[in-house]
Amino acid sequence: MTTRLQNNIRKPINKLNLLAAVTDNDSKPVPETEPKTIAQALKSLVWRKAMDEEFNSLIRNKTWNLVPPSTSKNVIGCKWVFRIKRHPDGTIKQYKARLVARGFHQRPGVDYNETFSPVVKPTTVRLILSVATSQDDIIVASNTPQFLEDFISKISQRFSLKDLGELSYFLGVEILPHPDGLFLSQKKYINDILCKAKMDDVKPVATPLATHAPLMLEAYIVYLGRNPISWTSRKKKTRARSSTETEYRTVASATTEILWIRNLFQELGLTLPTTPIYCDNAGATYVSANPVFHSKMKHLGLDYHFVRENVQSGKLRVSYISTNDQLADALTKPLPRTTYTSMFAKLVFPLGQRF
Repeated sequence: MTTRLQNNIRKPINKLNLLAAVTDNDSKPVPETEPKTIAQALKSLVWRKAMDEEFNSLIRNKTWNLVPPSTSKNVIGCKWVFRIKRHPDGTIKQYKARLVARGFHQRPGVDYNETFSPVVKPTTVRLILSVATSQDDIIVASNTPQFLEDFISKISQRFSLKDLGELSYFLGVEILPHPDGLFLSQKKYINDILCKAKMDDVKPVATPLATHAPLMLEAYIVYLGRNPISWTSRKKKTRARSSTETEYRTVASATTEILWIRNLFQELGLTLPTTPIYCDNAGATYVSANPVFHSKMKHLGLDYHFVRENVQSGKLRVSYISTNDQLADALTKPLPRTTYTSMFAKLVFPLGQRF
């Protein structure tokens, strides 16, 4: 037997292994990230297929009409946007490509006169999911199944629709089914932010803040039944002269959000009874309903006094609640671990298990 060395072959032997990767063609693995440019996308079979589907859909729906260019008109370009849709467990569900217009090339007063951005509030999504049956991509809600079927049928006559089944992921929110209803989670969204900031390997902590951290915040939580659908925690815009004034301003902020939600219910053809607001400051509750006590707060702006007007009209009811039961404190105070854990358990309605 003649060895490699005897034949003056000194190149290292390539060690082979049996590892295999799923590929989109014979040589390239299935992409796990979204391409930033069209040049990157064209190198992958799955992204080229997604682009074909998008372009064919635009042609089928007669999205545009080809016309000769005009020297008096600004020609708006377009670009490809690529996104990966994932299942709740993180596996890839679909590769999506969208051809979008470069609207920022438009000139105001020449190419358009008005702008409108149909942005949905997270509160709206949570509210709809609390009261409606849902489908993916476009959430369709109705309390009459026949109306729902007729609506989808009419829309499908004009647009290309695909029923994706039960809602599982919408606008960055994971929707997980549970015997008691739906559990909304933004775990993947949070993990993506941590990965982007290169903090995905940091150690978790028991509480959001150290117990000695000074805070000057105002917060409220709005529940629909036992489901929290809206909340906020932010720095105070002005310095208050008393705790009563501080709490009253927070009640006023919560009132604004509640009135918006009540109007949304009216648009959905639903009515709400008197909405209670629970405040742990007795003085603020008196100011909301008692015009005599109100005279001591003349330095407050008149715009805040619409709280009392809505209480008198029967839309709202401001009631006192003990500080120990005030759930919004979890958003404003640096609580110790035991208190925070107990407060958090009350904050989210019990599901019997943690997701």
